[in-house]
Order: sequence, then structure tokens, then C-alpha cells
Amino acid sequence: MRAILASWLTAQTGYVFTKKYLILISKYLEGCMVDRALKAARVMLKNSKIEDEVFSAELLNKGGNNRLYRIEGASNQYLLKSYFVCGTSHLERIKREFSFLEYANEYAPEFVPSPIAFDLKSGFGLMDFIEGSQKFNLKENPQFVSLATKFIKKLNPQRGRGAMLKLPDAAEAEFSFQGHFGLIHNRLRSLAEIEVSDTLDITARNIANKLAQNWPMVIQKACAKIEKYCLSPNANLPARFLCASPSDFGFHNAINPIIGNLRFIDFEYAGKDDPAKLICDFFEQVACPIPKKYEQIFISQIGKHFDDEDFISLRVEILRPLYVVKWICIILNVFRESGRKRTSFAHDINLASLHEVKALQLLKAQEKVEAIL
Repeated sequence: MRAILASWLTAQTGYVFTKKYLILISKYLEGCMVDRALKAARVMLKNSKIEDEVFSAELLNKGGNNRLYRIEGASNQYLLKSYFVCGTSHLERIKREFSFLEYANEYAPEFVPSPIAFDLKSGFGLMDFIEGSQKFNLKENPQFVSLATKFIKKLNPQRGRGAMLKLPDAAEAEFSFQGHFGLIHNRLRSLAEIEVSDTLDITARNIANKLAQNWPMVIQKACAKIEKYCLSPNANLPARFLCASPSDFGFHNAINPIIGNLRFIDFEYAGKDDPAKLICDFFEQVACPIPKKYEQIFISQIGKHFDDEDFISLRVEILRPLYVVKWICIILNVFRESGRKRTSFAHDINLASLHEVKALQLLKAQEKVEAIL
């Protein structure tokens, strides 16, 4: 936020402000935001007819794209989420998250926080606060992946098919191979927005160019498999395979609580989706990598749950290389202006910190590039 503030002040006044002055302004603005969060929490609790005296708000700075506040009440703790605003997209993200939380509390309540209220006008959402750790030793604790599998199964019971089909489509949901191709192609095109100002930007641009050059080959290989197995690139996934998906699914969006069961959080992209996409995202996200040894059992368990392990496995086989490309694009988002704005909104990042984030993301991107090209 400080870097954006510095740029804005310089653009408005023509002066370059010192670091000390910027820190003072940042602290003042942070105090204003905390006061606003506290007021919003009180209003939402009152409107929800929850009698609890709220007395403090703490900015947690743990959201990937949003600001998170721990709200202390006399009886309970709450999590207040301030959604990143970009046009009107935050409205859909808020509605999507709370509709999914309501659905999940019906079918898998032990795995998710309870929603309380949201306010589209202010861009806030309020839910239960879960005290716990976000550190997972997945290599030595297979029970976590087993619990993730159980969560997906509980989200998709046979008795809940009607309710699931009423969920909105997940963000970037696609149900045909051609749809998946188009989705990832658009993400590749967005990397053209990378502006070069230092050597890290040059490296990111080179990776983007390399992906663009090899993208036709990735599509060609996928189409060869589609033809080999007599599938249609344009046919939509049969309705019986549609699933309720958390979308941005992984242990980066999970909490191991001090008391109780593993909980999953952050459902602003959730909804109806292709289970093969869910599986690809689960294993290709880089925030909390899933060890390779769990892949086949996870794919098998999800496939069996939908009564066609071979079909789900085949879709994963075809889509997996495409989703490696997708995740490289996501990793490089910080090199785009829109990606930097999201990161700066959620975290107080100065120019030095931004340089470190870019360097780390480049390492992750290069590792994935080597795996696919």
C-alpha cells in the first residue's frame, strides 16, 4: 500500500515524499480502515440480531487479495473480510463466497466457518473466526489430504445434487475442452500487460513469450489425446459429473484449528465446476504444494465418488498440462499492474518487498516451465 500511496501523492502534488512521512500517513490510513472495519462489524452483527459487544479490530494482513480483520467481541471472535474492489467484480465474489458457505454449512459444516452477514455496498463480509495454524507438514501427515478428499465428497452428496446445481458457476468454470483452451489462452494474452522496468520484469516477459510460443504445441497434444479417446472438444461435461468446488482449493486456504476439525476457507471463486479442473488446480497451485505421492489416490477417490474413475482420470490427463500453463500465468500476475494492486491492497508492500515477491514468483514460474516445456 505504501508504494501505491507514494506514487499517488507524487502524481497529485509533484513532490517526492520521504519514507518517514509515508509511514506516518500509512499508519493514519490504517487506523481509519480499522475504525471502519469495527463499525461495519457492529452494524452487521446488529442486523443479524446477534447480541455481542464488539470492542476491537486487528488487521491480520493474511489475505491473498483482500484485507482480513480479527474482530473481538465479548462473547466471540469474528473474521471480517474487506474484499478487493475492482469495478463490480467484488460484488460477484462476495455473493459467490456467501452462497457457497451457506451450501457448505448444509452438507459439510465441520469443514467450513459459519457465515454471518455481508454488505455489498461497503464490500465487507463477516463470518466465524477460526483460531489455528496454516502450517501443514503434508509429506509426513497424509491425514490432511484424506480430510481434503472427504471435504470434496461431503460437498457432493447424491442427496444434494439439486442444491448443487443451483449454485452459481465457479469463477473461470469451463465445461468443455474448448472452453478450457479459451480460458487459459486469455490468461496468456493478459501477460502482454507486463511492463519492463528492471531485470526481473525482463525475465518474466521472456517466460511469457516462451509460454506463448509453445502454447500451440500444448493445445496440439491435448487435441491428439481428445481424438485418440474419441471425445469431443466442444461437448460439455455431462451434468452428472458437475461438482461443487471450492475453486481456489488447497492447504493455503485451510486452517488446522487448536480445537476441532480441519477447516477450509476463502470461497469467493467457488461454485459449480468440472472435477478435473478442481483436481488440476489442487495439485498445480504453488502456495502450499501437494506431494506427488498423493496424486493417484486423490484422483482415484474423486473419480470413484462420481462413479467413473477412468473418465475423470482421462480428463485430468488431458487438462493437466494446460493447467500448468494457467498456474504459471497466475504466478506471474504480480508483474501486471492489476496483480500488484491486489497484492498491495491485502499487504503493506513497499518497493523492496515487491522486488522480493517478484523474485520468489519467478523461481516458482521457472520451475513449472521446466516441468512442461
